[in-house]
Amino acid sequence: QKVAMQKSYLKYGLKKSFGVVTSFPSNVIYGKDGKTVITGALGEVVVWDVRKGSKIKSFFDESKKQFAVSTLAHFFERNEVAAGYTDGTIRIWNIDTGICISTFNGHTTEVTSLIYNSTGTQLASGSKDTDIVVWDIIAEQGLFRLMGHKNAITSLRYLTNSNALVSSSKDTLIKVWDLETQHCVQTIVGSPGEVWDFDINPDETRIVTVSSDPYIRVYKILSPDEIEKRKQMAEDHEEMEVEGENSKNVDLYQRISYWGVIEKKSGRRSVSIKYSIDGSLIALQTLGKDIEIFHVRDEDEIKKKRKRRRQRERKKFRDDKEKGAIPEDHEYVKSEDLPKDEIAYKQTLRATSKVLSFCWMPVKRSKELVVSTYNNSIELYRRKKNTANKISQLTSPGHRSDVRHISISSNDQMALSTSHNEIKIWNISTHNCIRTIQSGYGLCGRFAPGDRHAIIGTKEGHIELYDLHSADLIFFDDTTHSESIFSLEITPDKTGVLTASADRILAFWEFELLPLDPEDPDGPKSLGLSLVQTVEMPDGIFYATFSPDGKYIAVSLLDHSVRIYFRDSMKFYLSLYGHKLPVLSLDISTDSTLIVTGSADKSVKIWGMDFGDCHKSILAHDDSVMRVKFIPDTHYFFTAGKDGKLKYWDGDKFKYIFALEGHIGEVWSMGLSSGGDFIFSGGHDRSIRHWTRTEEPFFVEFERDRELEDEYDNAIVADQDKYAMEDDKESGMATKQTVESIKAGDRIIEALEFVEIERIAKEQYEFELKEAKNKSSNNENAGNLLVTPYKPSIELLGKTTLDYMIWIFRRIPFSSMEASLLSLPFSRVLTLFKYLDEWISSGKYLELACRILFFLVRMHQIPISANKSMREYIESLRKNTREQLMKQRNMIGLNMVAMDMMKRRIEAEESTDFFEVSQKLHDLKISSSSTKGPRNYWEDSDSSYSE
Repeated sequence: QKVAMQKSYLKYGLKKSFGVVTSFPSNVIYGKDGKTVITGALGEVVVWDVRKGSKIKSFFDESKKQFAVSTLAHFFERNEVAAGYTDGTIRIWNIDTGICISTFNGHTTEVTSLIYNSTGTQLASGSKDTDIVVWDIIAEQGLFRLMGHKNAITSLRYLTNSNALVSSSKDTLIKVWDLETQHCVQTIVGSPGEVWDFDINPDETRIVTVSSDPYIRVYKILSPDEIEKRKQMAEDHEEMEVEGENSKNVDLYQRISYWGVIEKKSGRRSVSIKYSIDGSLIALQTLGKDIEIFHVRDEDEIKKKRKRRRQRERKKFRDDKEKGAIPEDHEYVKSEDLPKDEIAYKQTLRATSKVLSFCWMPVKRSKELVVSTYNNSIELYRRKKNTANKISQLTSPGHRSDVRHISISSNDQMALSTSHNEIKIWNISTHNCIRTIQSGYGLCGRFAPGDRHAIIGTKEGHIELYDLHSADLIFFDDTTHSESIFSLEITPDKTGVLTASADRILAFWEFELLPLDPEDPDGPKSLGLSLVQTVEMPDGIFYATFSPDGKYIAVSLLDHSVRIYFRDSMKFYLSLYGHKLPVLSLDISTDSTLIVTGSADKSVKIWGMDFGDCHKSILAHDDSVMRVKFIPDTHYFFTAGKDGKLKYWDGDKFKYIFALEGHIGEVWSMGLSSGGDFIFSGGHDRSIRHWTRTEEPFFVEFERDRELEDEYDNAIVADQDKYAMEDDKESGMATKQTVESIKAGDRIIEALEFVEIERIAKEQYEFELKEAKNKSSNNENAGNLLVTPYKPSIELLGKTTLDYMIWIFRRIPFSSMEASLLSLPFSRVLTLFKYLDEWISSGKYLELACRILFFLVRMHQIPISANKSMREYIESLRKNTREQLMKQRNMIGLNMVAMDMMKRRIEAEESTDFFEVSQKLHDLKISSSSTKGPRNYWEDSDSSYSE
């Protein structure tokens, strides 16, 4: 039987994504030196120099589908940033090297908050799945999960002095978690609505929170001495006065107490609140353009303020008493301390657009703060007394609104993009914006022949022609069209332009040289347009284009049809009916034999140009098809849809080939190069993505099988997450099953099967060899008995069974190790214990072996205890583990003593102090990991575990 050859295609891949300065919902943070700013730009983490207006570097994960960055946190000492993503993933990036140090998977939905502890050893994350996960950065694993909130987590802060974590949520609650017991020790109620944010001052004595009401709530944080005093009260059962209350009525677990409120100036809902680095200022972001700034008084100012307030109260009391409003026998009672004595409104900073987030400069006594806005820009402000001056703004790298149209120049060196009020010209090789021109709301546009001018059609019905060198408007027409111009095409002979509008008018224009001064016909001239012909269509026009041979014009109308006319006479030729909603885009192949139409009914139809017959109707996207484009000289074409995808199709076989995913939101337009080597796409997320054709072959059947496998694996993970959510505990495991962890578990099971088969084969060989030797020694006349030689299995890759097991486990990422072990059935766990005993006895990679052993014992403690056959292995493991750990402890102790002695000797010989080696070792680890390329599963390379 003959096997048919599978057709291969060349794959397209993402080369660069640009045009985004900052994106929702990510916050903005300062860099280590206070001179750079870090933002989330869709799937990228970008470092900007705001004063220079330039991008310094960016980081993103190239191996998977990109999800948007949702929150950022910076640890300055190691100069690393933690990025949370909308899919629940957390990645730790080293800013100096751009290397992803760790990846954590513990949440099922968007990560909403990240915070480092003071030493940088732990990272706490909150998510829309209502859970809080605490991660160990050094061990690269999750410590535990805190569950108690009933809605999305909005903010997290560490209480360093009392080893606690404070969290706020949309469920109107603020909770205090004890990190030692992993339980909630206090729940603060009283907020009238969702608690959107809170912050703690640097001294850890105050908490300020914002909710849906026009107030800032202020809380006092009890010091460790006060908490210890309350615990001592419980032990001694003594009657002690604490703030005027009897000890029996005092909450012994209280960490935070309510103090009072401060009224805001704006009536809008608050979004975020933050203390400055020295705690002297508080910035409050509202739902709009305003940021209110409050001053935190020092101790002397607070005393003066309270003294003046109490003097006024005392004077008012005396006046009321003299007037008889207060009885004579009443005495003045000293009023309590109030938050307004400590915090006072100072000024309001108003940004140029709606504020997305803000951040104080991480330098003491600094008055600067950076603001990111919803219109894709960053602004830098400096506060002076009662004013805030904008000192810098970063806008040029991107559009302020949706990218509505993209066109490529004829020499494939420039790209044109339009938005609601500007045109941008991009250098394709460097992806830099080389020209920004203020314009109307461009819905379509093209480079004029020669690529020195740009023509756009606007939403208002205007035609605008710009000189790209001077950025001047040199031609303007607002009389021909009265409604939005949806299509603008250059004629095949490059002598004119075709415009199509919703007002039914199809207009033909010719290029001509017009005098700059109408009163001086012989003076300097510039390129212009002259109207040649207008044709009124039966209905509003959505798209119009020429056939490449210049013979036909295809026009899509509001009545869901496509009409084809002869170009020379404008006589009717064909009508294409079949779409249920209007056709938004169409294109004709280079040989003028096929026309493809994309409609708002989500379908794509392929028609013949000879008879107008529909060759195939395909449900192409999950939403409206916005653009279709043939690759020149082929019948392959791309479609772009509102579902955020670009799809590649074979127009002859009517086959879907692959999808290009990356945009978040609608894709409004795309432009192809003259040879089809690359594509530019733009959409609602304001990003412009450069896709380029690679030399990698692509087989459709293999890709469909892979997609089915991914869907199956994702379904398994979703089921496990659903069952995990049914648990109603307050704390739990931090791990979450992912596709990677399931595959790693399968590799462990497969490896156990291989080594078991190998062990049995080796034991059988040794038994037969021993029997043969016994028979030969007992019977001298037996001669040499034949025994089949032992041949190691090829699956072990030339390794011993122990080395092969170690090799498998070393290939599993640290953050996925526990989730991988959870997927093992108990029968395989028992088998693994046998090899762990041999592994630990060998002393190889002891840290990794002990980590696996302790986790399995903790997870399977009850069934292991009930299994009598495991007692021998458990006893042997206990003995060998203790012995090997004692050796490691003695070795580490010896090394520490030796290093201490070397340190003292160096300090005695040198005038400078001995440098710390921990940071140096960390830098060496990062630099060594940066030199490693992608590691294949079968390759043997060094692990971060050391023997």
